[in-house]
Amino acid sequence: MGNGVPIPNSVYRDNTNNPTVVDGFVVREASPEDVPAILGLLGDLGRPRPAGQSEAAEFGRMVEGYIADGDKRVLVALVGGRVVGMASVLLLPRLNHATRELYMPELVVGHQYRRRGLGRALVEYCIRIAAESGCHRVRLESGNQRTGSHRFYQDMGFEQSALSFSKRTG
Repeated sequence: MGNGVPIPNSVYRDNTNNPTVVDGFVVREASPEDVPAILGLLGDLGRPRPAGQSEAAEFGRMVEGYIADGDKRVLVALVGGRVVGMASVLLLPRLNHATRELYMPELVVGHQYRRRGLGRALVEYCIRIAAESGCHRVRLESGNQRTGSHRFYQDMGFEQSALSFSKRTG
């Protein structure tokens, strides 16, 4: 998939609702240099922020591990060379399928860059990875409160196929 997928110019609205033209953006696989921006975006998504330098370093090592693992990927969307969106994927074997599924645990675009096509481009890149990897499906989860995200996924052809349950252990 090369060094990134350039996306044609997009028209979007900034926080003042004025139309602004972006001179394209790029979606590519992440590199270790992208880790600080990725961690910042995960915080924007509401994921736990590191509690101190030691935990920040551990979170960074986890992202670097994803980047280095052939069955995991981290993608980034850049505007003007700055990381403003990210997605992570895991290629998972299933006991009841001969092929793997692509699971997308994280997808986030910075608030000021939403509704400009970056999220769609990230998801489309993930779908392409799934197809090239011979996966039988792409699966993701979305919090109950994220109704706008639910519409976004449905507009992209995803359907609700299950409920997710969780229980904290600590």
